[in-house]
Amino acid sequence: MENYLILQSQKNLILQAVIDIGLNANEFDWLVKDSKHIKSKISTLKHRTSGFFFDFEIYRNDHYSICSPGKTMIIESSYSGTWEGQLAYVKSWLVYLKREIESPDLWGAIAQESEFINATNSEDDNSPFNKEEKKYITSGINEIRQYLLEVHKMDAEIIEPRLKYLEEASERLGRKDWKNVLLSVIIGIILNATVTPESSRDILRFAGTVLHQILQQLALLN
Repeated sequence: MENYLILQSQKNLILQAVIDIGLNANEFDWLVKDSKHIKSKISTLKHRTSGFFFDFEIYRNDHYSICSPGKTMIIESSYSGTWEGQLAYVKSWLVYLKREIESPDLWGAIAQESEFINATNSEDDNSPFNKEEKKYITSGINEIRQYLLEVHKMDAEIIEPRLKYLEEASERLGRKDWKNVLLSVIIGIILNATVTPESSRDILRFAGTVLHQILQQLALLN
């Protein structure tokens, strides 16, 4: 069986690409596997914690790449042809890899933070807020603002327009519609701030707690 493992000098170029993009080189493993196309061993670079990989395949004696994740699919392949073409594809793969491992699982976070979901769906009443209720809403939004700025060190340019929109929405929307806007605004902040999965759960949990407090205060007023 032939051996088409990549060269040490080529591995070193890939290591530099990993470092340049800001990923932790210690989270990668070099493995050897059977080629899908010929009777040969090939090199595979695997990201240990996520399971994503890049196969340095051979097809018709040219460089061929199979990777996960791809740009738009979980697994993609490319006829790289030359080593230079394959190296360029590795660098693209590292961009896709970083995108996926740093993207928070918002669906999972929402499912876990049941307090937030329960709070946003706690009533069907869509009547408008009165003047006193709007004061509690403004106070709650200020708590969320302070938390995002001081605890998560978020950019004010990201959160201020969205929280201002949320506050203004309480002037024109009923309480049920406003709670749905709150969920949308918090998710939008998380996505635009590119926070970690852990931070996204913390933010949802905090927002849920604040919303629950607002709803309790509004119930006491009615």
